Amino acid sequence: MYSAVSVAPIMVVIPLMQSTLVFRFFFAMWLNPEHEIFGPKVVMGTAISIIGACAVAIDTELILEALRVPERLASLLRWQI
Repeated sequence: MYSAVSVAPIMVVIPLMQSTLVFRFFFAMWLNPEHEIFGPKVVMGTAISIIGACAVAIDTELILEALRVPERLASLLRWQI
């Protein structure tokens, strides 16, 4: 999966990699619930990780328009290498 980052854009690969957390979470809950810890911190950490991965895939222009960022700051945030 990590070699996929060198081929595909990170905005595609990272959400796919984080989607494995959902499957790992549900399979662990289904297969061995007595050996896994499913406390609120684990559930919250999984949710935050998935939300963060999806946030990476959002278009920058959409975020800048939604937040109504001043043009000077927006041009700085649009800067690319």
